[in-house]
Amino acid sequence: MTSMIPLVILLSLISSTSLVSAQVASSAPVPVTGASYARSRTKLFVQGGVVTANGITVAQQNQMFALDLSVPWSANNPSWIQLKSGPTQVYHSAVVSSDEQFFVTFRNTPSGSITNNLSYRFNILANSWSQSTIKVQNPSREGVTAVKDPTSGLIYLAGGFQSDDSQMYIANLDTDMLSMFTMPNNFMSDRFFYSGVYLQSRKSIIYFGGSDSAYSSSPSITSQNLITEFVPSTGAWSNLIANNPNPAHRTEFCMTANDDGTKVVVFGGRLDSTSYARDIWVLDIPSMLWTQGPSLSEPRASAACVLAGNTFIAWGGSNGQHTVDGKPILYDVNTNQYVGSYTPPSSYASNANVFGNNPNNKNGNDNNRSGRINSNSLPDDDSGPNSMLIIAGVIGAIVAVAVAALISVYVRKRRRIEYEANLERMECGGSGNFTRRPSTSTFIDKKPSPKDGYSFDEDKENPAKPTKAHTQDSYAKRNSNQF
Repeated sequence: MTSMIPLVILLSLISSTSLVSAQVASSAPVPVTGASYARSRTKLFVQGGVVTANGITVAQQNQMFALDLSVPWSANNPSWIQLKSGPTQVYHSAVVSSDEQFFVTFRNTPSGSITNNLSYRFNILANSWSQSTIKVQNPSREGVTAVKDPTSGLIYLAGGFQSDDSQMYIANLDTDMLSMFTMPNNFMSDRFFYSGVYLQSRKSIIYFGGSDSAYSSSPSITSQNLITEFVPSTGAWSNLIANNPNPAHRTEFCMTANDDGTKVVVFGGRLDSTSYARDIWVLDIPSMLWTQGPSLSEPRASAACVLAGNTFIAWGGSNGQHTVDGKPILYDVNTNQYVGSYTPPSSYASNANVFGNNPNNKNGNDNNRSGRINSNSLPDDDSGPNSMLIIAGVIGAIVAVAVAALISVYVRKRRRIEYEANLERMECGGSGNFTRRPSTSTFIDKKPSPKDGYSFDEDKENPAKPTKAHTQDSYAKRNSNQF
């Protein structure tokens, strides 16, 4: 019976490791609408959102996930990575800092304990949340999109978070401070629920769509159907003229650009107070030509999206009545067809060391984590750990060491028993009558000690999977600086 104990312990440890691995592989976010999202080089981060049914809010979420863009996957089995849950937020905006160390949200969803803090930060490397010190007049205002200028690392929020809608807010992640300036009246004033993206090809931000009312239950869509361009380096504003008709003006839609800023996708959205869009459009920036793709079978508004290589990916959103299912939409912008699987560009796969040090940090250190870009350290990849995978790896290492120790102890005990049995047979000379003398075995039965290398401190930051939706009341109870 004693000889079976190491085997039982071994099987238990292997079983525990398998359960941890299965949890990492099978985790997926609850489908939501109105989540904040932002991409790094090879990840799409998605946070918060709300579940709706029959036009009514069912539950708000605080979940945090990353969709891996560095590996291939099918629409039926996307490669999600679960991260630590954060604040319970909805219809907020987000960016990833230029050094790819932080995911930063903007807008503070109203709760039982309202504060004027505008922003929350998720430390990708540490898998932890904290609250920014930035305070504004109206932090719960909806419909303001955050756009990062990767050249300066500054975040631009057109419309701002106060009673004066004509302000452009500028967030500096290095100093955790805001500045602002007044925008021209004929471009972005009284414009909410628009979308904006940075174009690497033009070193500019373009805006499209929007409503002239941020709070009306039936917002009026502005009559101007224009592409507005803002150049951060010069402060210049202009309207870009496409060489063919634009998509219909809309709000609550998804807009995203590819890596080099030569293509922009506009997807879904809300056309008026009762109509929702199901179309997809691709704007070729060099030629300024729009191409319309095949429409979906159902509308889609307030989805999270990204354009990775030639593949447009949209997840979540609402059809106007309820939250859609969790299967991503995949669309090839080159062939103008919906597809069933995602294949990463070769540059993504070769830079897939996502949760580690910045591979392009030529200064030999990794201290540029505040959010401002360093001209000597242009990021090509994410730089934060997948906490769940690290924990699984640590547990795997513990299992391997423990198994080796148990096998060693078991073998030594067996050898000692055999040695003493042979010694006894030699003493009795086969007569069956003998006196057993003290053992002279040189095999030492010793438990592993910390100095032998068998002491481990397990990671206590293991993020728990969300087990139920968190309401605004529950968020009020945990509205602290650390999540």
